[in-house]
Amino acid sequence: MAIIAVAPSIRAADRDDEPLEDAVGLEPGATCLDERRLESHVQFWLGSDRVERGVRVFVRGDANRASSVGFRIERRGKVRERRFDAVPTECEESHAVVALAIALAIDAEARRPLSALEAVEPSRAPLSTLQFSVAHAVLAGTTFGGKLGLELTLLDWLSVRGDFLGQFSTSDGVDGTRGKFTATLLAGAASACGGGPVVDGLRVAVCTGLAAGGVTAQGSGFSVSRGSTAFLFDALAGLRTEFRAGIPWVVDLEIFAPIKGVSFRVDREGSTSVVRQPEPLGVMLSVGGGIDL
Repeated sequence: MAIIAVAPSIRAADRDDEPLEDAVGLEPGATCLDERRLESHVQFWLGSDRVERGVRVFVRGDANRASSVGFRIERRGKVRERRFDAVPTECEESHAVVALAIALAIDAEARRPLSALEAVEPSRAPLSTLQFSVAHAVLAGTTFGGKLGLELTLLDWLSVRGDFLGQFSTSDGVDGTRGKFTATLLAGAASACGGGPVVDGLRVAVCTGLAAGGVTAQGSGFSVSRGSTAFLFDALAGLRTEFRAGIPWVVDLEIFAPIKGVSFRVDREGSTSVVRQPEPLGVMLSVGGGIDL
């Protein structure tokens, strides 16, 4: 007699592991964490999309701080809770760091303790920027130009900037004369900025510093036209807004106050002259993008 035995197939419920997505829970709070992106990073760190059955990791972002998250870890009937307050606020980095914490909590053979993540610092890569600018009374009348900059973050709330800026003015006049003149400004500026994240992906800082450079002007429509140059030295203060939309974007609104301003003078017959004095304050708006170096 022949006996045929048929073995039932192993059901997923009988296995000693389960899908990663069943083990990870997320409440993002003020962070930019996304559950699917987080699971993808955890899978990378673990090298698998399945985990030991019964392991649960729940991540809860702080309601107000984008750099703070809490962990509740359940494993074999034991519950542990951890909190990290140095999670990077840049989204890609925060997903990688938090995912590593989850992987270390899940993988009992991980060589690094979970507490090692407390030493992770946010990225402080220098930011290089290129901006288009429009200004009023920084040089003469309304001017247009651009700005190249480099910002270095020293602390979470403190950064320093260096900028090279240019402004060009055309068809400006001096009251009491019929001629026009053009003027060009090239200057360097150094600033210190204090501020921090307002919401995830948006940083606002107040900046103050000094700007120094040279101005050259050329008249036209006068009986005798000649070019001239002068030195400019300004104090400046402003508001810098940074946000991320694919790349870093930067908006600067700055006020310039002449310490050594530039006046524009027209000599007339009889050794008399008419002078256009510098404005007491100038304002410049700069908008552009940047790259992390």
